[in-house]
Amino acid sequence: MLELLVPLADEARHDQAQGRSHPFWEALDLQAEVLERSGQAEEAIRVLGDDVAEHRYGPRNTVQSYAQLLARHGRVEELQQAATGGHAREAFRPLMEAFTAAGRAQDAEEILRRHIATAEYPSNEQWFLIEFLIEQRRFEEAIAVGRPTFEDPWESPLQGVVFLLAENGLHDRALQLLDGCSPEFVAERGDWIPSNRWWLMGELGRCREAITEIEATPELDAEERACTIAGLMAQDSRLDEAISLLAEHPGDRATTDRAHLLARQNRPLEALAAIPDIAAEREKQEQRWGPRTGWTVDAQNYDGGSSKEDHEGHVEDPPF
Repeated sequence: MLELLVPLADEARHDQAQGRSHPFWEALDLQAEVLERSGQAEEAIRVLGDDVAEHRYGPRNTVQSYAQLLARHGRVEELQQAATGGHAREAFRPLMEAFTAAGRAQDAEEILRRHIATAEYPSNEQWFLIEFLIEQRRFEEAIAVGRPTFEDPWESPLQGVVFLLAENGLHDRALQLLDGCSPEFVAERGDWIPSNRWWLMGELGRCREAITEIEATPELDAEERACTIAGLMAQDSRLDEAISLLAEHPGDRATTDRAHLLARQNRPLEALAAIPDIAAEREKQEQRWGPRTGWTVDAQNYDGGSSKEDHEGHVEDPPF
C-alpha cells in the first residue's frame, strides 16, 4: 500500500508547492493512515504534521485527520499547540477528548475557557465547552455558558442545548429555556421554537395540552398541523386516531408519518402501500420541477423527501 501511496502523496506535495491542484490529494491522509495501521504511528504523526505545517490541505481535512491521529496516541501537547495555533475548529474537540481520557478534564476546561476569552470568533469553542460541561453533568454551568448568546440572531446555541438537555432526560429544564425566550427572538429567529416546545411537552406527558395549543395556532398549514398533532397522539398511545388524522392529508410528510405509525402497529403491508412507489415519486417531481436528466431515487434510503440539518446548536427538526 505504501509503495502505491507514497509516490502519489509526493506528487500532491510537489504540485502544491508549484501552486497546482492534484487529483489524488487524499493520498496525504491515506499515507498517514496506512503508516499508523502498520505500527508506525510516530512516522505517521511526523508526515502528516509536516503537511499541516506547510498548509497542504486537500479535499479531505488534513488538519482534522492530524488532530484525530494525535488524540488516538495521547499526544496532548501537540494537540494543544494545534488548537491554540490557528486550528481551533479542527483540534479542540480531539483535544478535549484526549485530556479527558488522560484524566485531565480540568486542564482541558481551563485551556478552552482561556481560548474563548481571547478568541475573536469563539462560537465553535463555546459550543465545545457546553458539550463538555453537559458530558460532565454540569448542566446549569453549561446553560450559563450559552445563555449570553441564546438570542444571538446568527450564532445561537439554544436549540443544541435544548436537545442535549433532552438527551439527558432534562425535558422540563429544556422547556423552561424555550419558555424564557423573548417574544422578539421567537418572532424574528425562533420559528423552530413552537414545534420543539410541543415535542418537549409530549415527552413530559403533556400531549393533550400541546395539542390544544397547536389547534389554537392558526398560522400552521394543514399538513404541518396534522403531522404535529399525530406525533403527539402517538406519544399519548392514540395510534388509531393519529393514523386516521394523517390519512386525511396526501402530502409527503403525512404519508411517510402514517407509514411509520402503521409499521408500529405491526401493519407492514399497509405501511408499504401507503408510500408512493418510485415511478409515482418521479412523476410528481417532474411535474414540479420539469424533466431532469439522470434523475434517480435511492430506494434504499428514500425517506419521503424529509430532511434535517446538523447542528452544533443549529436548526433541525424536532424528533417526533
